[in-house]
Amino acid sequence: MTRRTHMRLLGALTLSVLLLTGCGSTRAGVPSTSPTGGDGAASHGCGAAGLARAADRTGTLTATSGEVVEVGITGEGRCGEALVVRSDGGVVDALATKTLDLDPATARVVRLEGTATELLWVSSEGHPRGGFQPHLFEVTGRPGAPVVTELTADGAPLLPFLATDGGAAPMTAVCAAGGRVALLTATTSEPPGVVLAWDVLRTTYDVSAGRVREVSRTQVRDHAADPVLRTEMPALFEPTRLFADCSASWGRPA
Repeated sequence: MTRRTHMRLLGALTLSVLLLTGCGSTRAGVPSTSPTGGDGAASHGCGAAGLARAADRTGTLTATSGEVVEVGITGEGRCGEALVVRSDGGVVDALATKTLDLDPATARVVRLEGTATELLWVSSEGHPRGGFQPHLFEVTGRPGAPVVTELTADGAPLLPFLATDGGAAPMTAVCAAGGRVALLTATTSEPPGVVLAWDVLRTTYDVSAGRVREVSRTQVRDHAADPVLRTEMPALFEPTRLFADCSASWGRPA
């Protein structure tokens, strides 16, 4: 075998491994008419039923179909880390979340405006340098056949990483009319003045059937003085106040 041929084979093998491993959350189970779930869930380590029993935190969520489903968040253990949903008919779907490093204790429900659909907001374990990555999940599919999906934009979580060490630009998230989600982000005004001032951009997203689509961008504050903005929009400066107007604690320890 020539050196060139050897390098080609090595490159092909490396690409194959990358395609197989992937990144982020991955499907751990598939909808099934069986109470024990499909083969995908079974291959996760202990089957769909075992995944549901292994949950560290459980609760209910209203899916896009209007069905209220049971949801469980499993942490480290024999069954692995996953987000598991179960319909009234026993159908189970699971999403592997090992690479997301979710903290079940942070789970909150986000109740969208103008629709019965609810989102599940779960954050990653705290970063050593201060901060966390929030993740939003939605349950789609038809009644009796739920599918759990993470909401992403351009392949990344819809919500950005939130630094708590004071080094990040102010931002927050709110519920918007029509079942939409809006992100508010602040940047320092230009040119700088004697008093620190901010420009605030509101980006609104349509959330439908597990898909996210940007629908508008609007500047809602222009050269807002820092003391004034902190009074008028305090959530921008408090990372833990995402969806302050439409979220609540979710679930209970299993």
